[in-house]
Amino acid sequence: MKEKMFDSVVVGVLLGDASIQKNTSKTEEKWRLKFSQQVKHKDYVEHLHLLFKDYVKAKPFYDDKRKMVSFQTLFDSRFNEFAKMFINEQGKKQVPKSLLTAKISPVTLAYWFMDDGGSNSYNPRRGILFNTHSFTRAEVEMLSESLNKHYNINSWVKLNKGKPVIAIKEAESRGFAEHFLPYMHKTMVYKLGFAERFC
Repeated sequence: MKEKMFDSVVVGVLLGDASIQKNTSKTEEKWRLKFSQQVKHKDYVEHLHLLFKDYVKAKPFYDDKRKMVSFQTLFDSRFNEFAKMFINEQGKKQVPKSLLTAKISPVTLAYWFMDDGGSNSYNPRRGILFNTHSFTRAEVEMLSESLNKHYNINSWVKLNKGKPVIAIKEAESRGFAEHFLPYMHKTMVYKLGFAERFC
């Protein structure tokens, strides 16, 4: 995987469900990525495992009881720059300031959506969502503004279970999704809720 592609994928999954963890060694700071998805997304997890093959040793772990599949990378200094971007002084995940002004790449959008996006669960024809529950309302508002500016859409922030998410209306979903659809894994296209209209 080329370096630019690598960076875009890492940023995308960290905007999504992936976590980044620090080693406990005091000699040298290193970080690793951890991925966890429902078993129904096992093909996507296997795809991620292949992308990060240079940084993993163990195969994905299947938790039959919880119906989850997960894997983690080795601790590596390659991930340090992403920790600086995504982890604040309190050790909590944050939205990198660079993403609030610069255009989020289509590759990053694809992995962010595959990780933590989906169609409106109450009415798929009402568009798509980015489930940004782990970020603050202010961060999500700025992410929404960035998407609107760089992709000429009118997304907005609403509450889901008391947490902020980014919503994009159905009329704009297709045009917006066309930017990142080419980078989505085929088993995750269903999350758009209107995949048949791309055929």
